Order: sequence, then C-alpha cells, then structure tokens
Amino acid sequence: MLKKDKWRKAESFRVKYADAIMENFRILILLYLQRGFVQLFNISRINTDFGIFRVSGDWCFKNPEVESISLKSIEVMGTDGWVLLNKTSESNSQLINNLLPLLLSHLLLKNNAV
Repeated sequence: MLKKDKWRKAESFRVKYADAIMENFRILILLYLQRGFVQLFNISRINTDFGIFRVSGDWCFKNPEVESISLKSIEVMGTDGWVLLNKTSESNSQLINNLLPLLLSHLLLKNNAV
C-alpha cells in the first residue's frame, strides 16, 4: 500500500510540473513572437515551375535566410485537390530545398509591402 501511495504522489508531482513547464514554454514562445523576431506565415497558393503549393510555418525576418524558415505544413496541388507532403521523406527533401528560396523571396516581398 505504501508503494502505491508513493507512486501516486510521484505521478501527481510529474504531471503538475510537466504542465507548468509546458505553460512556461508556451509563454516564452508567445513573447518571442510578440517581440517580432519570428513571424508566422500562411501562403495559400504559390505557383512555381515545379508545382503549386500551399505552405505554412514561421520565419525569422530579422535573419532573412533560407535556414530561418521552419515549415509547419506543405501541400501540393494534385489532380484531386491539395495533397499533404511528408516533410521528412527523402524524396520530398529535394523538392522542399528547391522551394525554400522561392518562399524566402515571397516572404521578403510581402514583408516589405506591409
């Protein structure tokens, strides 16, 4: 009986602090976004020589380089509509690498227009 109580207390302690850590992390991300270092983006349609894409993610406009772009979601227009691409697939990595400079140009143009 004593071991069960210790386990319950340990589990309760873990859950309590895991929630607190996640809340602190969420606050830090919000502060980071509010200070303007990172901007979220959602490109509903970008036409390229190798396809039509819908992309969302974030980027650091204070450091406008391809490496500062973090993709959350990338979809390609297929014959039946939008198809979600697997970002971690090796076959899609070259496609994404080709797309990133175009995304950066697009984001810089939109950012300068604002």
